[in-house]
Amino acid sequence: MYTGEGQEGDMTLTRGNLAIATHSEEGKDLHLFEQVRPGWVRYIGQMVCIGYEWAEGPDKEGRIRKIIRFYLAPIQSLDTTLLDQESYNELRQMPLEHLWEVALQEAKEQADSREARIRM
Repeated sequence: MYTGEGQEGDMTLTRGNLAIATHSEEGKDLHLFEQVRPGWVRYIGQMVCIGYEWAEGPDKEGRIRKIIRFYLAPIQSLDTTLLDQESYNELRQMPLEHLWEVALQEAKEQADSREARIRM
């Protein structure tokens, strides 16, 4: 799960958040990095956005606002063959929580993370 961009006020489905939600349709790759300490990130891997939801959460000042939670799955955990329409529709019917649990388990089993220093 990844919380969208924006540190104050309600998040919107624009700019970076829109890019995450529509990356597949736009033919764009999605790569996930995790900050491990100031100035250092770990490459988690290539992901695919399998959905998102609106929720409530605090902004950087602690005020409650609308946030976007993206559900990401490692691309390695997905079958690289094309899905037929019936299989695609079946996946779309599965509860998001189930898909998220499967993706999380796959990520733990296939993690190939690397760390790198970045300028901040």
